[in-house]
Amino acid sequence: MPATATPPQVSEIRAALERTYKGAVAFDERNSRAVVGDFNGDGSEDIAVAVRPAPGKLAALNDEYANWIVADPRKVEPPDPRNFDPHQGVQKLAPAPARPRVEAADALLVVIHGYKDTGWRNPEAMQTYLLKNAAGADMSAQPRADAQTSSQKKTPRLLGDVIRERLGDESGFLYWTGASYGWFH
Repeated sequence: MPATATPPQVSEIRAALERTYKGAVAFDERNSRAVVGDFNGDGSEDIAVAVRPAPGKLAALNDEYANWIVADPRKVEPPDPRNFDPHQGVQKLAPAPARPRVEAADALLVVIHGYKDTGWRNPEAMQTYLLKNAAGADMSAQPRADAQTSSQKKTPRLLGDVIRERLGDESGFLYWTGASYGWFH
């Protein structure tokens, strides 16, 4: 993954959110939380940003034809290791629960997957996940190798860096399953 020349600037974060969400989410720079890493393991830098629904935009966020994938990482089942194919970048998951609905008071986490050398800053970077129940405290990016060795429990197979944070009273991390983001604690 190319090294980041500079940390993300508020103007860059706002531009990436506008490009992908067209005003449907709001980024509050006073409570800004954004981390970068290669979360899906494709060699391009991604960004995770804590956001909230923009006023009057719930219908857009919940539109089934929206350009983003809405998921709740706490309800994502990791791939069955017996069915894991290391030659496939995207893994088959158990059937997903119903698409979560975003509510006005939800604290959300946006993950924008990077594209090519400029990663999430690339104007063509449009693959994005809107994660419900996933914007926590003490958010940081952690390299995949460190996450695998720092846990006392057996970690799931990690494909990229993780987003370490505290959700409620649980410390853990969000990780790319190959098809969505899951929560490990």
